[in-house]
Amino acid sequence: MLAPFAAHLAATPDPMSRDEAAAASRALRHAVARYQSADDLPELLPYRTSGPSLYHYSVTGPAGTMVSGLVGLVRVATLLPHEATIREAEDREAVDLEIRPLLAITRTTLPQFPEAGPPATVTFGSQLHRVVPVRHRGEIDLGTLVVADGHHRRRSAMRHGGDRAVAMTMVVGDGGRGLCADAFQRRLIGVGPLPPSAGESFTIEEIPRSTPRVGGVVWLERGRKPRLLRPRPEALETMPEPLRPIGSAVAAHLLYPHVGVTQERIEHFSTPAAVVHALGQGDAGILLPRVPIPAVFAAAAARTMLPPKGSRFHPKPVRGLVIRATA
Repeated sequence: MLAPFAAHLAATPDPMSRDEAAAASRALRHAVARYQSADDLPELLPYRTSGPSLYHYSVTGPAGTMVSGLVGLVRVATLLPHEATIREAEDREAVDLEIRPLLAITRTTLPQFPEAGPPATVTFGSQLHRVVPVRHRGEIDLGTLVVADGHHRRRSAMRHGGDRAVAMTMVVGDGGRGLCADAFQRRLIGVGPLPPSAGESFTIEEIPRSTPRVGGVVWLERGRKPRLLRPRPEALETMPEPLRPIGSAVAAHLLYPHVGVTQERIEHFSTPAAVVHALGQGDAGILLPRVPIPAVFAAAAARTMLPPKGSRFHPKPVRGLVIRATA
């Protein structure tokens, strides 16, 4: 459910107040510290408008439009999560501004609205992110919404505002069309070699390259060829059915008990190469295939959570292109 809201948008030269600018600066410093380098953040657009309350957000690349969605306020209690989160202490942090929309997906086709003002754009790598206000009246029923990215922020908003809390959210329709759901790759710190007991849950075979494989978990150790671990059918039957197609859940349910790893000893990476580079003596790495988006819907509907960092949706809305004062 998208409800009316006011967002800061580059549209008319109406400068932020001193307090708003200070709050935006704090929020962006917070993002740099937690997520990425300052070079990866777009420049904060120092303008605002109170205009229409719904926005169209699109991402285009060299091959054309990648993702198209609507940005508006969503009551976060209506957003279904699909994975657990790690940093509970950070969920309690109050922030002055929302500097990136949550990302949510729905099976519904989004309505089309005429544009109602000039666009704001920012280039992020090879992508062009564009946001523009659109004309609409009242709320829009988009059916069931599932959180794709922003589980920490959803939970933080609920802790601060309860069931009535709202958050700026970008909704992508048609089952998340245009989004990719990759896996985070993992380094298991100090777990040692693959124990023989893993054969109780997996068939194990050596493979020539350190690349993810559909239907299995790739195990890496320094000085050894990669091994593909395919879950045995009888082992899969011990897992909740919605999680069986998802590599991170297979690893958490069927592999981690054999190696004794806990969440504190798991480091997450975006690429297999980064895992290989980070492996130290006594470490292991696991490579996981892409996450089927229909499985994300199934897990959310069943209230069956993926493990933390169970999926990695992209492209995401950038920080700082659209921001909303929360205080």
